[in-house]
Amino acid sequence: MKSSKYSSIMIISPDSLIEGRILAKGDIEILGKVQCFEGNGTRNPRVVDSGGNIIIHGEVVGDVKCVKNVSISGKLVGNIVSAKEVLISPTGIVTGNIHTCRFKIADGGHFKGNLDISDDINDIDE
Repeated sequence: MKSSKYSSIMIISPDSLIEGRILAKGDIEILGKVQCFEGNGTRNPRVVDSGGNIIIHGEVVGDVKCVKNVSISGKLVGNIVSAKEVLISPTGIVTGNIHTCRFKIADGGHFKGNLDISDDINDIDE
């Protein structure tokens, strides 16, 4: 099967609410809200799992994991695993633990949790 010349980007619009998991091979941009189902019985609180970048302008309640970068200018309540970099912008708020290779937080950004920085991308676990 021939690969598409277009990159794969999933956009969650500002007025949208997703209750459940999002799995994508490409980038995910969240302008709305994404959260776990209440009492869904799963032991995995991960709600966003991307093979690309994750950009959060809206709100995410639950863990996120990606093989590239996570950028937060909105709000995230949950843990982050990023194989490349986590960037919290001046309007970004993160409450949870972060495991990544590189971390940047701009003046005005908020982070409450533990930070684990690893130089080896293979150390980034699930």
